[in-house]
Amino acid sequence: MVRLAGIDDLYRVLVALNRHRVRATYGAVGEYLAHVYAARQDTTTLDQVPRIDQRDVGQAVGAMLHPLEPSWHTSWIVGKDTRHPRPSLYDRRNTHPDLERSSWIITTGAELALLCEL
Repeated sequence: MVRLAGIDDLYRVLVALNRHRVRATYGAVGEYLAHVYAARQDTTTLDQVPRIDQRDVGQAVGAMLHPLEPSWHTSWIVGKDTRHPRPSLYDRRNTHPDLERSSWIITTGAELALLCEL
């Protein structure tokens, strides 16, 4: 079972993605949240966290987002298919109008950590 940081950390990610108008994959968000969780456990440093399956973390992030209504705010988290980088199960009215303005999509937890620090 993948352990992730809490909903407050997910909101922090959503704020950073909205502020910078950039998309991130479910896997990248999950990897970042798993690293935050591991760092809080004081059992390891971030660079020693074992690689985790992107599907597992992506599903965990999806479960965290599930209770939230699809909205512009949450639409920055997208599937890993970069040919069609849109959030799963969202229609156009629930996606941010700037969603496809940039081709940049964050695909790793490390890259997302840098964005969250800005």
